[in-house]
Amino acid sequence: MDLKKFSINTKDKDFDKIFEKHISSLSSLHWSPIKIARRACQWLCTNHNAKILDIGSGIGKFCFVGALTTNAEYTGIEQRENLVKISNKIVAKNKILTTEFI
Repeated sequence: MDLKKFSINTKDKDFDKIFEKHISSLSSLHWSPIKIARRACQWLCTNHNAKILDIGSGIGKFCFVGALTTNAEYTGIEQRENLVKISNKIVAKNKILTTEFI
């Protein structure tokens, strides 16, 4: 899936296609559903200058959903370097200017 095609009606199984199979297979065990992530992001974004820090961001699904559904800036912090690299490649490929992973 290309994140440019993301909408509020996107299904989790379709969203997960942005990741390689060995990563997306972990979705149902470890990642928040889009519906839950979207609701949490809306609650956290109380103004247009909101900055959200996701500690233990994993592959970054929460930050991606937030960046695509709110005006906030997102920073994902993850200790596993391979997940940070994957997430930052997705940021670059999809030109998501309001999200970074470290």
